Amino acid sequence: MIEKQIADKIKQVRKSKNLTLEALGNKVRLSKGLLSRIENYQVSPPIATLSKIAKGLEVSIGLFFEDLEEETNNYAVTVKSQRRQIIRGGRKSGLPTIL
Repeated sequence: MIEKQIADKIKQVRKSKNLTLEALGNKVRLSKGLLSRIENYQVSPPIATLSKIAKGLEVSIGLFFEDLEEETNNYAVTVKSQRRQIIRGGRKSGLPTIL
């Protein structure tokens, strides 16, 4: 997953700069716990938080997106008129099917 690859890159850069989670947290005003959850892929950070982390690590935010392995064929687009509804137990649930 792309989010995991970004989290791994953050951890890799932080460690290469010999920064602890606490030191980076103090630098960017984010908690050590939040940074840990980001690095361990428990939280997906918004762009604003990634920007703070990048500044604290003194790297471009683009570094987190370099060399990402793109996932393919994981999304499907269905035109509204071609969606099918799922009917369970005689009731319409109104949920479109994803093919």
